[in-house]
Amino acid sequence: MRQTLQTALDELSRDLGLDGLTLSPDGETAIRIEDVEIGITLMPALGQVHFLSIIGDMPDTDGKELSQVLLAANHMGAMTSGASIGYDAEADLITLNLFLPVAQVTKDALASALERMANVTAGWRSNLPTLREIDAAAAPAAPNSASGGESWLRL
Repeated sequence: MRQTLQTALDELSRDLGLDGLTLSPDGETAIRIEDVEIGITLMPALGQVHFLSIIGDMPDTDGKELSQVLLAANHMGAMTSGASIGYDAEADLITLNLFLPVAQVTKDALASALERMANVTAGWRSNLPTLREIDAAAAPAAPNSASGGESWLRL
């Protein structure tokens, strides 16, 4: 598994004219594409490669509207190109995550995953200030309840 990923990283580095993307002893490396740093981690127990980038900080508001937008974006990968938006509670950061089975790792698959991660992260970063403003300006909504609130659940 490690050799499969390292070979793809070597080939990609050569094609891009980089010094080389070498996995650490822990199976990690990172690449910067324009303003986006993407962490790459081999997860042998899962047979996966994990790609991680940081979209930005969580807002100081209650975050309901922002959370709704982010959850809608995650739905079926609609606005994430198949990646998933996540929340790192320890660092209080909004992240983008993508997993790729090691069996599918090739130079081209790696390049495609990195390009998607960079593009989606950059897009969300450019929209995050507007989403924070909307979130901060939103009035607290009345809670939905079984006694009169609207619900998608129909019994």
